[in-house]
Formats: sequence, C-alpha cells, structure tokens
Amino acid sequence: MTFPICINDGCGGKVHTRKINKNGTRDIRTECYQCHKGGRNRPGVKPHKKTFCENNDGRLGFKCDATIINECQLEMDHIDGDRFNNVPENVQTLCRNCHAIKTKMFGDCKNNREITPIEVINETYISPLENPKLIELGFIVEV
Repeated sequence: MTFPICINDGCGGKVHTRKINKNGTRDIRTECYQCHKGGRNRPGVKPHKKTFCENNDGRLGFKCDATIINECQLEMDHIDGDRFNNVPENVQTLCRNCHAIKTKMFGDCKNNREITPIEVINETYISPLENPKLIELGFIVEV
C-alpha cells in the first residue's frame, strides 16, 4: 500500500495511520507521527496548518467568524474528501464547526463509500483542481 507524505513542507515523512476501520480502510492523518506530536516546528519544516479558519472567506457558502484562541480548535480538511489526496492544494484549515458542516454537506465521513464526494457533485471524476463546481463554491482558490 502506498501512503501519502506529510503535508508539511520540508518533512517528507509518511502520514500517520490513526486506526484501521472495521471495513479495512485506513483513517490517516495529514501529517506524519513526528509532526503530529509537535515536531512540525522543527528546523526546515514549514507547517501547512494555518492559525485561522480558511472559511473566513465564505468558501463553504457562509463566512466563519469563530474566534480561535488555541490551535486545537482547528483541523485539516481534504477539500475533495479523499484523505489519500494529500497535496497542499487539496488541504485547507477549518475550525471544528466548519469542518463538521463541510463533512456533513459532502459526506466525507463515509469511510466505506464507493465514490468520493467530488464524484457525487459531478457524477464523473474530475481532478479536484479542475473541478468547476469546487471552484464555483470557492474550495479551489488561485493564489
């Protein structure tokens, strides 16, 4: 099995598996074990996780105005719902509330799904970075 690499720039470690689900799928983190345990602030590693909810721009259809007082309020979200698509363009930082709403809206929580949320939106697979629906919803933003 091939594992994605840690999302943090300069790390290159294999992502950490939290658990193996009953159906055999893996519940993986966006980071390697060392970065998750606080090593993302080591020399040469630039953390991908932001210090704010990226939905402050309204990308989920409403603007988040949560006051973030601790990093534990923020989570990493895979825009297309696929945890194995661990590229920086597909990972955003959301507060727990926005992450829960997005997960519910797109069915990201269905570990045994046969198709990904992006396929549900488009009925056929399109690369997340070229998906017009995700661009229209503001999930893909050109920098």
